[in-house]
Amino acid sequence: MKDKITTEQYINIAKVAGVGVGAFLLFRKGGIFGSVLSVLKNKTSVQVEEDTRKELILLEKQGTRKTYGDSQYTMWADQIYAAILTSNPFNPTDEETIFRIFNLMRNLADVVTLIQAFGVRRIEYSTRGGALGVQLQGDLTDKEMIKLNKILSDKNINYKF
Repeated sequence: MKDKITTEQYINIAKVAGVGVGAFLLFRKGGIFGSVLSVLKNKTSVQVEEDTRKELILLEKQGTRKTYGDSQYTMWADQIYAAILTSNPFNPTDEETIFRIFNLMRNLADVVTLIQAFGVRRIEYSTRGGALGVQLQGDLTDKEMIKLNKILSDKNINYKF
């Protein structure tokens, strides 16, 4: 004779399932595991600002200048962050917005300026922050990252996320 499952057992099953879904989302977005790695490899907003400033100076000396005004890059950085931040299992990342913006990049100075404008922002489902590359790698699939890098390489922009 089979035992009937009680209401309390159903509640416990639902709790375990909820914890499983929560853990999946944290690991998918780089939450717990990513926090440990971020201590080792992520940069602060000051470091990102300094690195991109140096890179832009070097690019300008080589004759490569950004194509757009600073406010344009800030607007694009905000749009990319919104495309990433609004993602969840019911509303996935708006990768088309991300691809559209990267299609507007004309040279390496544009990409570096976009990275600078993005800075370090809070990673979704986390208390830590990440620069543009960290955010993209945490939110886009491997196929989408390949497509993003192909957009850049097709424009002869020597940069990979």
